[in-house]
Amino acid sequence: MSPRRLLLDKCLQYFLEHGIANLSLRPLAEAAGTSARMLLHHFGSKEGLITAVMEQARARLQSFFTSLATGQSNTDSTQLMRAFWKLTTSRKYRPYMRLLFEVQILALQNPGRYKRYLTETSKSWMELVQRALPKRTRTAVMATLSTAVLDGLLLEYLSTGDLSRTSDAVEVFLELVGSPLRPRTGKGTRA
Repeated sequence: MSPRRLLLDKCLQYFLEHGIANLSLRPLAEAAGTSARMLLHHFGSKEGLITAVMEQARARLQSFFTSLATGQSNTDSTQLMRAFWKLTTSRKYRPYMRLLFEVQILALQNPGRYKRYLTETSKSWMELVQRALPKRTRTAVMATLSTAVLDGLLLEYLSTGDLSRTSDAVEVFLELVGSPLRPRTGKGTRA
């Protein structure tokens, strides 16, 4: 494993445990077994380091999503969404979700600094989700809706710890989107 990749893994572990809101390079470097100077050498800046680590976190989650989607039926995505919900609410992956939400909020507060992160994260998730949807609903709108619902319910779960209620809400959503969609007759209306 390359030194940069090893640092990425160690920094990601630190981020998962401590978050990034009050990130200081010296404690991070110490935990990673290096110096702040070497972190800057490998990543260019603190923002470059954060971007690289967050790309690593996103890539891991998207890899898990893709592996869940492999072999799924193209006619029913409810099993995939259930499996992804179970994965993201598991003890192992909750820290990833907390970190992703933390960075997303920081990016919204400072879009100039994290614009690349916001753009890439949204675009890559939308593409993955859209490809995983059944053919009849494989649209950017349905991918947006599905992602927004899961994001909102994940944030609610992380905020309240109420897995039962949020999981029930996922099931209601899946029932609603599992219903046959009627063709649209015009903007904002249904047949």
